[in-house]
Amino acid sequence: MQNVTVASEGAKLLVSIDGRGPLVVLLHGPGGAGAACAGLAGPLVAAGFRAAMPDLRGSGRSHDERELGWERLGRDVVAVMDELGAERAVVVGLSGGCGAALRAALDAPGRVRALGLVRPAHGGADAPLTAAQAAAFAGMRGLTSRAPSEGVDVLRPMFDGLPEPIRSAALAMLPTLDAESVAATGRFLASGAQPFGAGTELAAIAVPTLVIPGADMMHPPEVAAHLAAHIAGAEVAAVPEAEEGAALAAFCARLG
Repeated sequence: MQNVTVASEGAKLLVSIDGRGPLVVLLHGPGGAGAACAGLAGPLVAAGFRAAMPDLRGSGRSHDERELGWERLGRDVVAVMDELGAERAVVVGLSGGCGAALRAALDAPGRVRALGLVRPAHGGADAPLTAAQAAAFAGMRGLTSRAPSEGVDVLRPMFDGLPEPIRSAALAMLPTLDAESVAATGRFLASGAQPFGAGTELAAIAVPTLVIPGADMMHPPEVAAHLAAHIAGAEVAAVPEAEEGAALAAFCARLG
């Protein structure tokens, strides 16, 4: 595993890279870290791909206390590709990271070879946050807003429901977080901002796309269905979470 720093619009993005071969950029959701994509990266590396897992700006080790926006997160994806010398890459989002992946595909179509949307959480302006999602993000903001005055340890309750070893990994990452960045990310998620407008905007995406639906309140399957219905030729693979990486690797292998 190699770690590099990528400069992008005033931020320094920490990126972990594993494997050799065609580039796949894996994007976690805001508030997480690149390590959340490790389960997707393993099968890709085994299949002969190079997996890049950035900490999104304002998350993990990529500190930025400024207000976030989906467009900037999409441009960060392109900055990672530039730093790694890749003219094109497969771009994959996990959970909220699907929003950044979609923005990259919409704003830099020539740079995105194919698109993967794994357990998407955001369905655009005509599929706003559900009540459960809005409540969860509001609760997250309640904690993150306390971080600048009380320190990042105040976030510990956010990790209580995570299974092991993910919980232990999240707690180990906690001291690396920046309190102001955490607060900005909490505000961003609670705002309900969507990565695109109406679903019809997704008709502009003309690259092979794989959609893997979620099955919980934060990743409603209806969101995945909404995205797939508006992206021409999108392939849907409803697989258990443990098989998502294998499904993604098989999809990438078929690209030729």
